[in-house]
Amino acid sequence: MKILTILILTFIFSFNLLYSQIDTFLSWGVSAKTMGMARAHTSLAEDGSSIFYNPSLLSKIKLFEFLGNYTIFYEDSMYGYLSFVSPTPYGSAGIAIQNLSIPNILLRDTLAKPIGTADGRITSIYFSYGSNLNEIFLSSEFITLYLGASVKLISQKLYNLEAGGMGFDIGSQINLDFGFYKLLFGFNFVNIFGTSIKLYTEEKIPFIFRMGVGLLIFDESLKFTVDTVQSKNIKDINFGVEYILWKLFSLRSGINDKEFTLGLGITRQNIQFNYAFVLNRGWRGINLGMLHTFDFIIRWSLRKK
Repeated sequence: MKILTILILTFIFSFNLLYSQIDTFLSWGVSAKTMGMARAHTSLAEDGSSIFYNPSLLSKIKLFEFLGNYTIFYEDSMYGYLSFVSPTPYGSAGIAIQNLSIPNILLRDTLAKPIGTADGRITSIYFSYGSNLNEIFLSSEFITLYLGASVKLISQKLYNLEAGGMGFDIGSQINLDFGFYKLLFGFNFVNIFGTSIKLYTEEKIPFIFRMGVGLLIFDESLKFTVDTVQSKNIKDINFGVEYILWKLFSLRSGINDKEFTLGLGITRQNIQFNYAFVLNRGWRGINLGMLHTFDFIIRWSLRKK
């Protein structure tokens, strides 16, 4: 039991996200595009990252799409996100996997003597659907309403301990088109229904509220956005901006109370590459340094014979 206790304490010290901080993992962010804008994407996500940020925006994806994201993370840990989106007659459906793993955690006994290593991970699998309500029963050129939902399965593993749970998300967006500019209001109620998960102690999968406002001008080539993320342990406000040049290059930047971010994207027809650099400020006396994250997106359609 003492060895197990030390194992868990070592694991928490190695990385805060994997134990007792599920809300941090579920609110961290996915994709290099969104990280380049300090994760302010509740109103702007229009690719596979919408499964995470706002499932209602899946309906804006009209082609089949695959997104693969990888982040060079802290403490030799690995963080990744994969998503696949398929259009349907009344919206789009998506599936995604979000995973954080920490290999080779050093274990010590009560005398601080090394006794081996262990691995840990936390994984979420999302099943999502989003729809444009205007295409179903509304008709307006000024206002467009979107609605979507996700069911997620969450699992944790630490040494020989495993646990699982699930949550249910509801997302929406209101799009106001003023011609010269557009205003977007996005909402995501994360884990509005959630179970408990017990790895070493029982923990309720936390409710997280996301709200974002986006402003699109100059034929949507310049985008400003601000997000708020609220939970029991998290109160974040994120600001982001993106400028698209010649529909080929995208330049991005963002800021919040913990980070300053820069990003770029290159789009060529239905292929896109994104990169983001995240500079962390000191946090509780700990300097988390820099992060690099990148992803690629491939879109395609099925030709009719």
